[in-house]
Amino acid sequence: MIKKTLICLNEDLKFLENYFQNDFFKKNPKIVCEFIYDKAAFDGKKRAIENNAYDAIVVLCELTWEGHTFAQL
Repeated sequence: MIKKTLICLNEDLKFLENYFQNDFFKKNPKIVCEFIYDKAAFDGKKRAIENNAYDAIVVLCELTWEGHTFAQL
């Protein structure tokens, strides 16, 4: 069961936050979603990611941060 999800977006898009929290994960209100919007925030989460602190990570396929694609991060 997914309990903690990291969602990586290009920018602060409230409609996507609302979608994930109110529609996509609606059936399980115990799921915690964290949203990040830039490489600095991602770098701050790297240790948690490496230690499997998240049950799922959602990344937009067109994600670009500071001229890098997600595959380069």
